[in-house]
Amino acid sequence: MITGIIELLTRRRVEGWVYGDHHDEPLQIRVRDGQDVLLQENMPAEQSLRPSANSEKENARSFRIVFGTPLSPTKLAQITVEVARRDSSRWYILPRQMYMPGPEVRPEPPLLVDFGKRSRSLFTVPAPAFWSDDIIPNPSNYLESHPVFVLGAARSGTTVLCLALKTATRYRGFPEGHVLDIACRLAGSVASHFEKKDGWIPLDISAGYHLGRVTHAFFENEALNLLRRLASQYTTPFWFDKTPTYQMVASVPVLAQAWPNARFVFMKRRGLENLCSRLRKFANCNFRLNCHDWSLIMAGWRAVRAAIPVLFIEFDQRMLLQEPYSVAANLW
Repeated sequence: MITGIIELLTRRRVEGWVYGDHHDEPLQIRVRDGQDVLLQENMPAEQSLRPSANSEKENARSFRIVFGTPLSPTKLAQITVEVARRDSSRWYILPRQMYMPGPEVRPEPPLLVDFGKRSRSLFTVPAPAFWSDDIIPNPSNYLESHPVFVLGAARSGTTVLCLALKTATRYRGFPEGHVLDIACRLAGSVASHFEKKDGWIPLDISAGYHLGRVTHAFFENEALNLLRRLASQYTTPFWFDKTPTYQMVASVPVLAQAWPNARFVFMKRRGLENLCSRLRKFANCNFRLNCHDWSLIMAGWRAVRAAIPVLFIEFDQRMLLQEPYSVAANLW
């Protein structure tokens, strides 16, 4: 099987990685606009170090395609990138990384922060046994970590599943995370930065700038290292994270790269049942916004799960009530 992901797509270039069953199998890649093939080329057989030490992606190869003529905004929206074995006519469409949608706004100048006034501890409760407040500047234990990310909309059974993991297995974790869902924003900011620069600085000119000495992949690797540091204070390699937000779902491809042994559990619940549960739980629930949140998370999951074809499992919330033994068996 061949799969991969597009990490950057601008009017001037497309970057990402693909991997197959064998590191030396000959592959071909093409960029298509509808039925028209804009360009097609063979991929080198050597491996890339881009998704380093990832057991599921150890045969990965990165690619970078530069368009001879910048694409128009209309054509850019219609672009698909496909990969296939050289002796095959079966093409696989590469998905794009999912990022949090939002309007383009001019960033405000950053505020100067007096870190001396913020140096005191803000912790009001003791650290749980599975966590150490000692900061590890350069974590190396991410290769031994086996995190489980429990995903889904609020009121979809995520809490019950985490309680089951905590009670019946060696996995430990906080009631909720709300930290690692920054991953999609980190990756999105990097992609947005390069897309903006590509829009008005020709590549032959940027090659002579500082911009030409720092690659998109370098920024992505630094973002991965930051995520690993954020979770490096777990004292056990078997930890779970439950963050029921769209941003966490959009972060899945990045999290899968950060932790080679990560697994993902998506909890789903029918829209009407989910909304009724939210209204019962949260008295001041905004019906329209909660409908939008549920819809966004479900659509987002359908888009990102193709990037982790063998790393996830899905459960319906009703299965926890009606078939708990089946859920446990499949989860195990």
